[in-house]
Amino acid sequence: MDLSVLLDPNLVYLVLVTGIWLAVTAAYMPGTGVVELLAAALVIGALLLLASMPTNWWAALLVIVGGVMFLVLPFVERRHRILSLGGLALQILGSLFLFSAGLVSPILILAVSVISLIYYRYVLIPILRTHQQSAA
Repeated sequence: MDLSVLLDPNLVYLVLVTGIWLAVTAAYMPGTGVVELLAAALVIGALLLLASMPTNWWAALLVIVGGVMFLVLPFVERRHRILSLGGLALQILGSLFLFSAGLVSPILILAVSVISLIYYRYVLIPILRTHQQSAA
């Protein structure tokens, strides 16, 4: 089996972002631990793959910090939710410069960003509201 397919910048980017969003989902819906373990496995796997590629680590940090901004949103006041737009902007900026050679497709970055925003707005926010109402 040719392992070079695993070093495709688009695939590595998708693995990293999927792991980050699974971690965000786990923060919004704590449960069995399966989602948390899968998120950890994907992020660690992506970091291992990034280590064997010409990675701009500052850009990878921007992608991760952008995801962390979404991760902390359930724990901050409602007026601080504007941080989600900052998190999305950091993810986009980091994605654009993630590799010094072999760029991630701008179309993929745009698609992932739009899907992330839709997922956050129409899936995670309603889940958070439901959890807050049931806790009250």
